[in-house]
Amino acid sequence: MSTQLKAWADRVLVAEQTDKKVFIGSARGGVYSGKSPTAELDHQESHLSAALNLIGLTDISVVRAEGLGARRPALPS
Repeated sequence: MSTQLKAWADRVLVAEQTDKKVFIGSARGGVYSGKSPTAELDHQESHLSAALNLIGLTDISVVRAEGLGARRPALPS
């Protein structure tokens, strides 16, 4: 989670009840989901989900683009 988003969440989130579906679009260089060895280091989705739960948004789906920073072999010329 970016520091800007964390600062926003810390200032404006106040507990209340609502019934809405939330989709989180997440892109990052590493792989932090599933059974990845780095899964326990995923603070992006867990913090954002916790903040949304605080205001009553519990129906959350995450769409991930992971491993974008991984090195790929060069294409043949």
